[in-house]
Amino acid sequence: MKKLIFIFFLGLFTQACSTIKLETNPDKVSPSIVYSKGACFGKCPIFTLTIYNSGLVKFNGRRYTGMDGKHEKQLDKKQYVSLIKKFRENRFWRFDDIYGMDLVDAPTITISFSDKGKNKTVKGKGGFPDKLKELAALLDNLVVDKDSWIMVDKPIRADVKEEIIENQIILETGDGMIMSRWLQEYKKYGLRLMKRIGNDNKTWLIRFDKNKINPKEMLKIIKADKYISNAEFNVKVTER
Repeated sequence: MKKLIFIFFLGLFTQACSTIKLETNPDKVSPSIVYSKGACFGKCPIFTLTIYNSGLVKFNGRRYTGMDGKHEKQLDKKQYVSLIKKFRENRFWRFDDIYGMDLVDAPTITISFSDKGKNKTVKGKGGFPDKLKELAALLDNLVVDKDSWIMVDKPIRADVKEEIIENQIILETGDGMIMSRWLQEYKKYGLRLMKRIGNDNKTWLIRFDKNKINPKEMLKIIKADKYISNAEFNVKVTER
């Protein structure tokens, strides 16, 4: 009986995989998966990863990827089938269209999937279900395997201007921090909380009155604070 059950499920697995194949007709090649990450405060990687039904994978790294520019590689049939099968198993069609877009300064992550004529796009900044995180991790693993990529076009460097905002500081809090009490201690400098950055409740943007204290001195004091693990001036980045 156990043998029959095993054969039955093996047949279902084989049948499911047999419907996934690499496209060999150039006129029918199209994206199966498109995965992108946008900008955030700081140095979040910005890129687009496109996986075609022929197994061709294209990567366009725009900034902070360690692999900027356009790159390509080819998945074999086993790799491609395994990836598409995982999207099906994790029931990509059941995910919400949008997650956590109210989070401030977190990168926008977008995943699009096309399969058997169906298309769906999911985007968000956080609060993703575990099954969606699992798919994103698989795609991230394709990116970090840098040795298998071939560069096809060097990155075009934009003329970037960085401007320090002297009265704003990005800080990361340590253990034991009670924000309301901490802010009260620095009230004499006109310090106030502007917004949370990310979703970990540890990274914040603060503002102070530079007429009451020299910005460099303010940064030095905050860095020495026992409740602060890291602090840097906020920076405005513009492309010219």
